[in-house]
Amino acid sequence: MTTVSASAGAAPAARRGDAPLHWVLGGLALAVLALALLLETEEGTRVVAPWLGVRLPELCYARRWLGLNCPGCGMTRSFIAIMHGEFTAAWRYNPAGFLVWGVVAFQVPYRSLQLWRLRRGLPELNPTWLVWSWALVGAALLIQWVARLS
Repeated sequence: MTTVSASAGAAPAARRGDAPLHWVLGGLALAVLALALLLETEEGTRVVAPWLGVRLPELCYARRWLGLNCPGCGMTRSFIAIMHGEFTAAWRYNPAGFLVWGVVAFQVPYRSLQLWRLRRGLPELNPTWLVWSWALVGAALLIQWVARLS
């Protein structure tokens, strides 16, 4: 009588279970990039949806309620400027925007590669540097925020 160990039978199911995560994260990253391409800034302070003729509300609650900029203030406008090739404006809005944009943009090919590997029964890539990239993003946001306070 042959038996299959529980761990051997569970591995393919676990790999299939990660596919929805890659679809969601890759889709969210693609949506963020597409929206940044479709949106525009008005007078450098407001975000508008020109196809709707609508100004979007202020997204930063720290600035709305307390009148203080947070580490992520200007990130939306920075992404919009990057997607429109306005790199000087992107830097003015939030210097860390370039790093955050790079990490978000990287998600699209990375998640696609992970899905490709899973469909072929290959194990997922597990780069530890990806986790560190988010730590770098957090550090960059805090550093530029402190630098702007002074």
